[in-house]
Amino acid sequence: MKTRKLPGFGSLGVEVYDTNLRTIDADEIRQLGMISLEQLVVVVRAESVGGISLERFNEICTSWVSDRDSDFAYTRETFGKMLGKYSAERGPDGLPVNIDDVDRRMVEEGYRIVNGIEHLPGMSRVTGKRDEQGNATGMFADGELDWHCNNQGAARRAPGVGLLGWEGATGSRTEFLNTADAYQALSPEWQRTCDELVAVHRFMPGAIAPGVSDVQERLLKFTMCPDDDTEIPLVVESPAGIKGLHFAFTSIYQFKGMSQAESDETVQFLKNHIMRDEYIYGHDWVDGDMLLFDNTITLHRRPTKDCSKRLMYRMAFNYDRLLTAPGAANSMQAR
Repeated sequence: MKTRKLPGFGSLGVEVYDTNLRTIDADEIRQLGMISLEQLVVVVRAESVGGISLERFNEICTSWVSDRDSDFAYTRETFGKMLGKYSAERGPDGLPVNIDDVDRRMVEEGYRIVNGIEHLPGMSRVTGKRDEQGNATGMFADGELDWHCNNQGAARRAPGVGLLGWEGATGSRTEFLNTADAYQALSPEWQRTCDELVAVHRFMPGAIAPGVSDVQERLLKFTMCPDDDTEIPLVVESPAGIKGLHFAFTSIYQFKGMSQAESDETVQFLKNHIMRDEYIYGHDWVDGDMLLFDNTITLHRRPTKDCSKRLMYRMAFNYDRLLTAPGAANSMQAR
């Protein structure tokens, strides 16, 4: 297993090559996880992925997690949490008798997203493909996505994400933004300012995914920013201790203690500072590619608008098993 630097994405980000994910052993899977921790974005191209099955993709990603990762799994039970605000009385379809139409369709859509892959914890579909009735069968079904990170305005977030390009991915693009180098490039005064800032997150319709259906919009709120006015520090550390910005500006309503005008001015300053080619890696997909990326201080976006034929499988996970392994801290320091 070898690595080479990715273009863009500052000082971080690598491609892993000269391997085959179908046949690597447990030690090599652990090595891949450590590389992901330290580099924030890892690309494994199709020829090194080796055409792995969904079960193998799930096995690799869940080999790094602890049992505490269950909150990140998209299961029927997870989608059932959407119904907590309704009465306990259920109708013949198993849904609350007083559920509104949009939430009913949202839960049904949630079931379709995990239909057939419930046995693979943490996995969901990302696709614009429709079923015979024209219903969406995956998350983020329509149009481009602005800069975001998954669960960005939630109190608890999955720190790692994996994407596997299954079919129809060739020709589409995903971009990744390194806030760690951007933070280090700030003046000492601005670093001190950012260190003290706490972002107040609210779900803002149309900000993350302009043009999605009302059902997917509500599903986005549940997964991205379920509780308005959640407070998250602007400066955080990745699981490997890399300091950067949790700058998910598509749900940052205001900074705590700042006026709206001051908050808007600060967001614009940081956007101008960070949105530079030197911090951005753009991945042009080929079917079979697999990407692993940080979800704490790394933003990503999808500039591709037509995903009607593209099917990705997505894993959300933590790295607890790697971080608690004997010698984990020394291993990261030695690299």
